[in-house]
Amino acid sequence: MYLNTSRMVIARLTRMNDTTAQTDKLYLAPGHLGCGVRARKSIAKGEVCGYLSGKLIRVQESTSTEGSNSVQVGPDLYVLPKFPVLYINHSCSPNAGLSHDLSLVAIRDIHLDEEIVIDYSTTMFEKHFTMDCLCKEPVCRQVIEDFDLLPEALQQHYIDLGIVQSFISEQYDTRNNHAASGLVKAINAELGIESKYRKKFSFLNRETTPAGDVHIRSQIDSPVNPLR
Repeated sequence: MYLNTSRMVIARLTRMNDTTAQTDKLYLAPGHLGCGVRARKSIAKGEVCGYLSGKLIRVQESTSTEGSNSVQVGPDLYVLPKFPVLYINHSCSPNAGLSHDLSLVAIRDIHLDEEIVIDYSTTMFEKHFTMDCLCKEPVCRQVIEDFDLLPEALQQHYIDLGIVQSFISEQYDTRNNHAASGLVKAINAELGIESKYRKKFSFLNRETTPAGDVHIRSQIDSPVNPLR
């Protein structure tokens, strides 16, 4: 989704006046995967440290022009993300995830200057994209692929944490700890599912402002955070 190793991006990190690539909690920095997002301060488990924002696009645009630089939020819908999510790298042992679809939340305590990493598979159910994993964690799966291909215990762990995109988690029978039968068929057959998610995320295509995070926050439902 978000790995970016271009020289232009690395050069941009040296610009001290570049406020578009930092917040009070996060900043961009070089790393072993080119560049990544790091914590400007200690972040507690359950704390929101950023938001997924950007242009809402369809699957055709994602696959033909944007490739891995997009985040799936519906069966046929993607967000072309801005900082910080654009630059967040994958790890098979993540310390953060996307809660309520758009909130970047710590799933454990994160230390000052520690890189923020998520498991890309928690946003993937597309059947056309995989990538080699370079996280080098002891639990590395070697290949990043769709959520339904994860071990069932790991699927349930991520669902319990609340960091699986809604369009995926809603298809799972969490009471029995396994994927509901006919998952792909159910997604394709459900009437109105595309319009449901287009409506849900339509506000992302409105003109953004410097207070964009506040606008996004106001659009997100806020049930009790399962991480607290």
